[in-house]
Amino acid sequence: MTNGTISEVNTSYTIRTNITSFVTNTSMSTDSSTANITTTTTMSYISLSSTTTTAESVPNITSMDATIETITPVDMCYSTPDDYELIPSVICSTLIVFGIIYLIYGYRCFKAIMFLTGFAFGTTIIYMICTAENLLPMYGNISVSLVAGLLFGLITVLVVYVGLFMLGFHLGLIFTCATLVVIYILSPYVHSIEPPNSVWILFAIFMSLGLTGACSTLYFQKGCTIMATVLYGSSLTLICLDYFIENFKLVYWFRDKLRDGQSLYDSIGMTRNTNLCLISWVLLGVWPLSVVIGLLVQWCVTSKGVNYENDYNYGVVTSTTGVTAGQTAANRLRREEQKLEQRQRKYRYLYQVRTAHGDVISQFDLQFRPFHSSNDNPIGLEDYDYEPVDRHPRVDIPQELNRSGGAIGAERGVNSSDKAFRQFRVLLWTKYFGADDWSHLDLKTLNCNFSNCLLTEDKSQLDSVDAVFFHWRDTSPWDLPQKHIPGQKWIIYNWEPPVNTLEFKGRSIADQIDWVMSYRTDSDIYVPYGSVIPCDNKWQNEDLFDGKTRSVAWIVSNCHSDGNREEYVRELAKYIDVDIYGRCGHYECPRDDSCLKMITKKYKFYLSFENSLCKDYVTEKLFRIAEYDIIP
Repeated sequence: MTNGTISEVNTSYTIRTNITSFVTNTSMSTDSSTANITTTTTMSYISLSSTTTTAESVPNITSMDATIETITPVDMCYSTPDDYELIPSVICSTLIVFGIIYLIYGYRCFKAIMFLTGFAFGTTIIYMICTAENLLPMYGNISVSLVAGLLFGLITVLVVYVGLFMLGFHLGLIFTCATLVVIYILSPYVHSIEPPNSVWILFAIFMSLGLTGACSTLYFQKGCTIMATVLYGSSLTLICLDYFIENFKLVYWFRDKLRDGQSLYDSIGMTRNTNLCLISWVLLGVWPLSVVIGLLVQWCVTSKGVNYENDYNYGVVTSTTGVTAGQTAANRLRREEQKLEQRQRKYRYLYQVRTAHGDVISQFDLQFRPFHSSNDNPIGLEDYDYEPVDRHPRVDIPQELNRSGGAIGAERGVNSSDKAFRQFRVLLWTKYFGADDWSHLDLKTLNCNFSNCLLTEDKSQLDSVDAVFFHWRDTSPWDLPQKHIPGQKWIIYNWEPPVNTLEFKGRSIADQIDWVMSYRTDSDIYVPYGSVIPCDNKWQNEDLFDGKTRSVAWIVSNCHSDGNREEYVRELAKYIDVDIYGRCGHYECPRDDSCLKMITKKYKFYLSFENSLCKDYVTEKLFRIAEYDIIP
């Protein structure tokens, strides 16, 4: 330009694929008195699909005075069908479905949520790294990202603390985003609120709150897991709805705020319209509302009665209760039985081991206080040649069967007064801890004083037996005999403490039980875990501590008991060495007698904790260890 005259213009323009390009609408007005031309240009933006570069030379441009008065971007608040692409639409539709699952069934679908969270995190991070390095084509980046996401998802499912940590980390990140949104909205109106203006400050905020959420989830597992899944699901749903309604306008607004206003418009001297549309405000208002609804639904309905443990039962439902109003009492009872069965399954081996020991410490002396008639004389003892071997008579079934079994014997055509032919029949109605092993009731090992007893598991003989035997742990109120034969004795056998004994709420059977057989001294049939009897062994002076190198040992499999024994051991370990064996410790020990023999050689003391502190409840925790040279 020379003296206000344009002689020639060299221009170069570029149209790029998927980069915002501009379309101008120009209006011109001429002032005849001054020969000036005023040009007003309104610029809007679209996305073009090709890339070309053109250089042109335009000669002989006449002199004119032109000014661009306004450049205003078009504010698009609603998307049209032409704005949607297939792949983003499919992805957003799928994420909306997953978001609703997170929002309503997050804690209920515990393992699925762990996998999806790890998969999404791993896929996103690896894809961003691959795209930044630009080493592979697009499909290569996608393939590598999906494989990495799959592996990380499996890790979050299989490794307890990694899964909970990742979910809690997302909780902190989403909470940070929500806080920043509030700050960006209020900062123009409240001068005391200053949004962070440094990328390092933002990084520190995100990391600190993310780690805080992760640690909180590891400690408060159920509450933080519900909160994390609700926030995650509501955020996914919000972002995908923003795509379908206004083509990510809300997302772009938040991104530009994080960049401190720096966007594509700043590079060309323009400013994006930062005013949110009405629909954007509606979406922001729906977000906290959906969070509140999700919390109420999960806490009160879908996760009610469901608990997951972070130890060996990670991801396994440990207790369930009904979530629908139409559930029957029978279904609730079955779930309670299943819960108790799961808790007691780990003890079944110990009960089977107890049946194999009975030398000096007699594990299964069936000692009971005999029944007495109204004149305080033992009932039926005069009918048989019965001589108790000590102060506590040992029998298989109480001798009152001799009296009450007359009617049943008559039905079989047997004279009850003829002891040579009178045979007592006992029906074992249930299993014993889920197994058919009732070998500990063998009459020979029990030193039974009656030789005319028959144990059977044939339920078809119900009408002809003298007694029906029930093991309480395997008894269901819906699996009882349909009738109680007159003169027939129903006997309940229970070795569990009250805290581990299932109470039948749907059907009362207490009035149908004649005798109770348990470890309690006030039971009709007294069956202790063990007994201490005098021995004829001569005393020998020995240095029992010779060769023992360790102080205290403890074998434990229940790591979360209802008592405070874990806290006691933790406090004791501050003052003396305590070696813990089993699932809850760092040492392993065979599940047989060789374990106790090894502990006896190395240790001076053994911690004998009962699972429950109940009346007369003294189990093999004391009796078994008393057989060895170690102080319990």
